[in-house]
Amino acid sequence: MKMNKKKINFRAFGIALIAGCTLVISGCAGSSGGEQPAPKKENQVKKQEKEPKDELQRDKEMRAEMNEKFKDADKVIHQFIVAYFEGDLDILESIFLSGGAGDEKQKGNGRQSLEAQNNGPFDENVDEYYFVRYSSEYDEFEKLYYQTYVYKHGAMAAVSTNVALVKDESGQWKVENYGLSSSEVFPQGIEKHGGTVSTLYFDGEGNLTKND
Repeated sequence: MKMNKKKINFRAFGIALIAGCTLVISGCAGSSGGEQPAPKKENQVKKQEKEPKDELQRDKEMRAEMNEKFKDADKVIHQFIVAYFEGDLDILESIFLSGGAGDEKQKGNGRQSLEAQNNGPFDENVDEYYFVRYSSEYDEFEKLYYQTYVYKHGAMAAVSTNVALVKDESGQWKVENYGLSSSEVFPQGIEKHGGTVSTLYFDGEGNLTKND
């Protein structure tokens, strides 16, 4: 009877030992599993912090690409802004698309309006000007759309003109249309869905001061 009691005690001890080991192993596994989400959360935060920077960099590179691609068109816009302000009909005639909507306006009431404005030399009477270019529309409409803003000396508000450029048969950029109202020049929704929008700022002498 004593031997049977020892066997029983030995079995009970073995069972208790196995149960204890199982608890220890489970505890280690649970502790290890609980630490795993922490680095994942940290990596996710780092990824979220990095993404806006990447997006800003991509936008900057895209705008730089568009500035290079359309630099010749921007030169025509500069000519238009200065000539329109000064009422230089010869320059305007040279940059308008023959037979275009802008050309027709210029031959009508536009000529009289420009002759009457008497603004004087651009570089002596303008503090700042800038233009906004909607580049994405070119692929769909084969036109570039601009909003131009000119601040005269001491003026709190800018004089704004909307302009559409196209290439003529020889591949030269020309003013196809212009107007004070965007609805008569721009396709619907362009100001909301303009794609790569570039804004370039200049002083009165035409020096680039800021590029957004």
